[in-house]
Amino acid sequence: MGTKARLAVSGEVQGVGYRWFVLRTAQLLGISGTVRNAPDGTVEILCEAQDKKRLDEFVERIRRRDELGPRVDGVRVEQYAGPVGKGFEIVF
Repeated sequence: MGTKARLAVSGEVQGVGYRWFVLRTAQLLGISGTVRNAPDGTVEILCEAQDKKRLDEFVERIRRRDELGPRVDGVRVEQYAGPVGKGFEIVF
């Protein structure tokens, strides 16, 4: 059992390829979960990492995305106890 979290990413993150960036970053770091556009304009990520250090690295990488295009204003991190599944996918 790993470390799970629900992330809400705010800023200019919808319609700009951000979910694909999150997918590639998660796969690179071995993170399981999903990413989707939320109705409130944020991007929601449900994720599980092997340990807190890897989860922290994932959060830091998705927070820095503003340097590459989309503007990330903030990443809210909450504990999450629900199912995550295996692998990582974009939910449409």
